[in-house]
Amino acid sequence: MVSPEIKSGLTSLSSQRVYFGHQSIGDNLLSGLRLLSNDAGVPLQITELADASKLKAGMLGHVYLEENTQPFKKLSSFEASFASLPSGSGTMLMKFCYIDFSSLTDVSALFNGYEKSIEKMRLLHKDWRIVHVTVPLTVVEQGWKATIKKWMNRAPYGLLENKKRNDFNLLLKSRYLKQDTVFDLAGAESTRPDGSAVTFVWNEMTVPALERAYASDGQHLNEIGQRRVATAFIKALTENK
Repeated sequence: MVSPEIKSGLTSLSSQRVYFGHQSIGDNLLSGLRLLSNDAGVPLQITELADASKLKAGMLGHVYLEENTQPFKKLSSFEASFASLPSGSGTMLMKFCYIDFSSLTDVSALFNGYEKSIEKMRLLHKDWRIVHVTVPLTVVEQGWKATIKKWMNRAPYGLLENKKRNDFNLLLKSRYLKQDTVFDLAGAESTRPDGSAVTFVWNEMTVPALERAYASDGQHLNEIGQRRVATAFIKALTENK
């Protein structure tokens, strides 16, 4: 069963026109939306749609942005895919994937590229609402391998990568929270059911991470995680409509 609040949100979402560019964590999110939709008895029209001009009212269209591990190429794919959005109003959003960030990512350069792409879309589709999505996180390596790395003063896998993702997310929220809607996907992933934050501390850095109870393989989401991020998505797109 879903709460009356989420059922109401699903009803509102079912009448919106939304176009979403993503990769695999986006698939996890859409799976969560389908689960909640079935639970609530509120049908959603979720359709893979490479041609944005075919997006209709009451449709959540989505497109796979090329390509993972190449975030600047993904921005070019975003611009190309979203250029043909139909006239009128709707909601557009794109997300990077966890795999687009490594411990060596130049966050400032990537965020500057993201800003430029967003402003192009804002000028091209003036009546469309832009929703920004924080970058998903992964779990941080634990166990004997992580312990040995700490003895060697080496960060466990996932920690420095999450640091880069979080640096981008902080820039995103600082830049856009007052102007647009921000769907904090990473925040949903890194908050336990009791409301406490999932963080790791290393060399005086405190870094958020994906809650293991939400993960299927350390990066992607199981059914619990899918429902959680889908709930946050519904709230973001309907509470600030």
